[in-house]
Amino acid sequence: MRRFIELIHKALRASSQICKIMNNSVTPGFEERFYLEANPDVAGAVKAGQFASGHEHFVAFGFKEDRFIAPGLRPAPPSVALLMTDPLGYHRRSRMLAGVDLSLSSGLEIGALDRPAVTRKEGNIFYVDRAKTSALKREYAKVTTISTANIVDVDAVWGEMTLGQCVGRRKFDYVVASHVVEHVPDLVSWLKEISAVLRGGGTLRLAAPDRRYTFDFLAHETDLAQVLDAYLRKSRMPTSRQVLEFCYWARIVDENEAWRGALKPESLQRKFTVEYALKLARTTLKTGVYQDAHCWFFTIHSFARLFLELAEVGLLNFKCDALIPPKTNEIEFYVHMSVAKSRAEIIDSWKKACKAIA
Repeated sequence: MRRFIELIHKALRASSQICKIMNNSVTPGFEERFYLEANPDVAGAVKAGQFASGHEHFVAFGFKEDRFIAPGLRPAPPSVALLMTDPLGYHRRSRMLAGVDLSLSSGLEIGALDRPAVTRKEGNIFYVDRAKTSALKREYAKVTTISTANIVDVDAVWGEMTLGQCVGRRKFDYVVASHVVEHVPDLVSWLKEISAVLRGGGTLRLAAPDRRYTFDFLAHETDLAQVLDAYLRKSRMPTSRQVLEFCYWARIVDENEAWRGALKPESLQRKFTVEYALKLARTTLKTGVYQDAHCWFFTIHSFARLFLELAEVGLLNFKCDALIPPKTNEIEFYVHMSVAKSRAEIIDSWKKACKAIA
């Protein structure tokens, strides 16, 4: 405990020093004109005299919010020590990438679409998705929540081939995936393939939805038997059952109401009709065409328990470095994992994770 307190004090001193440095000098790469144009709320606050400049706002708030400071460029993620002092005070990207030096590391991002965690201006990044950029733009052309113009240029397609095959001989220092793990048909193989392309000490960073605050509110949490069955089948795309379960349980949910405990399960409106679910499942069986669906349903607690069980049966070679719970009125939790060879170390790390969030 004394050592932990010393680390916290050290981090607080470092945080204070960083703030002083940032206040007394312009952040490298910061463009005042861009920042104000990209953030009308900040421009309004500066005009009203609440801040002397956009940079002053960035130092006070924008840094933790991961606002862009120039075209395609955001502040570097904080150190792990800084994050420890205020894990929920930082924006989602910081919570995912804390401790990763983007300027010196080689990374792989899975399923970035139009919102990459790391842009090419921010680091040496390799983008992998389930389809080519042109195909993704066609697929999402009518989806209003995705800007097809901003979909990244995909470097490799991960589908029938293993991840190692589709990236060639490349090795990476980190892999990041936001809202991808719940879509993966074969979770065990997916994790194994990621570990195979990471360098020694490499880290995997995930953002995943907690079903308690999403349209998966009524879905049954994934158990070990389901994951093992998918592993035995070596599924490369969602099965008809996974598609059916995803559509059947999906409901229209207000996350704020979910956080207040005000949702009434019996009154929640279906997101998809049963007829639509059957049609999608039939298409999956007949054509083998990929149908985007949530294959797994987690809470932060069930995720930790499931990964502990995978570790105990020897099917997981990632140890848990950090589990960061959802912020109030937000829907996702964050996982930091790194490759480890010791089964005992892996099991122990997930036991500690389960205990920490109990």
